[in-house]
Amino acid sequence: MQYSPQSLTDVCNIALLEIGSQPISDMDDTTSTNAGYCRQAFWQAFREVARMHDWNCLTKRVPLALLGSTVTGVTTPTAPPYWQPNTLYTATAAGTYVTYGTATYLCMVTATSSSNFINDLTAGLWAQNFMPNTFTMAFSNWSNTPGNAGTNYEWNYAYGLPSDFLLLLELNGNSCANHRGVGDLYELYITQVTNTDETISSIQSLYCNAATAVIKYIALIQDPSIWDPLFSACIGTLLASKIATQIRGDGGATEAALLQKFRTVTLPIARVQDGGEQKERRYDPTKESKFLRARYGGPIS
Repeated sequence: MQYSPQSLTDVCNIALLEIGSQPISDMDDTTSTNAGYCRQAFWQAFREVARMHDWNCLTKRVPLALLGSTVTGVTTPTAPPYWQPNTLYTATAAGTYVTYGTATYLCMVTATSSSNFINDLTAGLWAQNFMPNTFTMAFSNWSNTPGNAGTNYEWNYAYGLPSDFLLLLELNGNSCANHRGVGDLYELYITQVTNTDETISSIQSLYCNAATAVIKYIALIQDPSIWDPLFSACIGTLLASKIATQIRGDGGATEAALLQKFRTVTLPIARVQDGGEQKERRYDPTKESKFLRARYGGPIS
């Protein structure tokens, strides 16, 4: 039998085999009761397993974008805008303010900003406003302006998280595993706005004091062909525990047994294997040996 890339249906059949039930030909088959059970619980099982370990097959690294005056297409109240490179401040905007870092600056003359704020500041384009509270107090409830979160808030910058974000692993090279750094290095929030038609627009956001933010995170990767087999096995076992009672009708006995297997066998084995592939190589003292380097013609100093 020739190998073919793993599909969502294949992972569902792992679960059904764990239960001892008939496999399915297609997860999206609306005529199959077993396929229906799998569809109802599949992505919940995926998300639970994904958050239990920093899986190699789900890890992504991306730079984050600063949250501005618009969140998911909804315009928030106007506040002193964050300075942007190569921005033309016209006569109609003369005397308005911008923020840069944690300070507020007044535009002194009509000119085109360069790509370097410090040069513009030295050239007299900007003058620092030494009473920023006159502006931050007016917008104390609006914390989306980068570097101008207001004196009533402890973080200076807000970033939007990717739509596939599940779990933070690193921020700017600092480990955030097991919630390390929460409150000191960063905090996660939901930025939510009520639209004029009463619908809700929201985005997951990260707040910190860093002017740039690059994160490493666990993502909701929906392509099963690149999932690690042990990760798929974990999903299969947990999914099986979620649908076993409906299929077997045994009062939860199979569900309990499969959940125990997931917690004590399937998940621990997968974690050890996947975690071992992430470990840094141990220090090898022989590589620092002058004797061995000289033997192979290498430098000894």
